Amino acid sequence: MVEVSGHLEVPRFVRVARSAARPRLTFARVASADAGRLIPKWRALAERSVGDNCFFDPDFALPAMRHLGADVAIATVSDPAGSPVALAPFTRARLGRIAPAARLGEYVQAVRAILHCWEAGERLDYRGKYYSFTLMTPEFSPGRLNLPMVPVAMAAVGPLMLKTAARVADSVRLHSFATREYLQQVVRPMLAAELTAAGKSFEHFEITGGGFVATGPDPEAVRVAAEKVRYRVAFYGSTPAYRGVFDVHGLGALGAKLTEMSKQGAWTQMAAQIPDEVLDLFVARAPYDGIAQAIERRFGGLVDTVSIDFTPGTGAATRRDVIAAIQRVPHAFKGFRT
Repeated sequence: MVEVSGHLEVPRFVRVARSAARPRLTFARVASADAGRLIPKWRALAERSVGDNCFFDPDFALPAMRHLGADVAIATVSDPAGSPVALAPFTRARLGRIAPAARLGEYVQAVRAILHCWEAGERLDYRGKYYSFTLMTPEFSPGRLNLPMVPVAMAAVGPLMLKTAARVADSVRLHSFATREYLQQVVRPMLAAELTAAGKSFEHFEITGGGFVATGPDPEAVRVAAEKVRYRVAFYGSTPAYRGVFDVHGLGALGAKLTEMSKQGAWTQMAAQIPDEVLDLFVARAPYDGIAQAIERRFGGLVDTVSIDFTPGTGAATRRDVIAAIQRVPHAFKGFRT
């Protein structure tokens, strides 16, 4: 057992008694083939530490570890009294030996091969670096449906995932922590280059997200919704991997400050670091009767689909009117070509 110097903030989903002192992180390394012997203690610890979070349960994690075929490090978070309060498995493969973008791109191709097998009635024969599918039984096939191929959407944040989505998918779901300038200067050029290389275009590639929407029936409802967004901007902005969005606006120092506050556990004070001029970089905000115009200013010409939350109790007629107005905002997407 090797104890890591320093301290670790407890994730919010972990049930742990409050204490002025911070918990400590330790690692126990075992061979993946022997990880099964830890199951009884592991399961008891998982049940006591993280409730219903199945990702920490050995029944979920152990098969993945064995598949990776590498040594496994079980990271345990202990409270100041030495009682374990959380745990998670780690492997070197998880930290970088497996390329997630390449693997996900191949996964999309495998899904397409299966869909084609169903629709064309041809023998399934997909063989890739990470996945191989060579058997399709009648029990698992719905048969020919005489419908277009199902469009595939990918969520993407970093460059590799964005490029992979443009190359192999029909749609990309962008992270909400984005600004109009970031979409213009970073995301769209990256997607455009990859789409062109793949013989595709924005007319048949849907872009969703890339910002927040705060709306409601009156200015007070909009204010309440915007304050929730203000916290989300601070929360996401504290993540070093997302710093590039702030950097486009010369706000790297703000990101560094938020990161430091997160390490200190100052979550409730972070939103106050986001002034209105920064908040408005990330959000389209206006009452229902003006939200379509706000969305056009914030997203117009850059994305094709946004999502909005209606205030509870909003009537069906109002919802229809708002949605119809938003759908009139010009966009490049004309439909999937699958």
